[in-house]
Amino acid sequence: FEDYPDGYIISLVRHPGDWYSSAKLHSKKYSIYSNYPWGLSTWLESLDSTKKIFNYYGPEKVFVTTYEELVTHPQKVIKVPLVPS
Repeated sequence: FEDYPDGYIISLVRHPGDWYSSAKLHSKKYSIYSNYPWGLSTWLESLDSTKKIFNYYGPEKVFVTTYEELVTHPQKVIKVPLVPS
């Protein structure tokens, strides 16, 4: 937050099976996604990074939600205040 001290991080996490199914659609262009162990490892690394960032900056600066929650309850997710009132 050195350049943007008033900024926030929004992290969207997707279910690993759904993420992989979607990523495989791009396997012709990105052959790395055709390798399931690599794909799962990549997803886990991303989730671990999200956890570390959240634990470091806290909920005041980091908002984490799931893709599934955004798709099924968009108004609920969008209305989460990032700036305290």
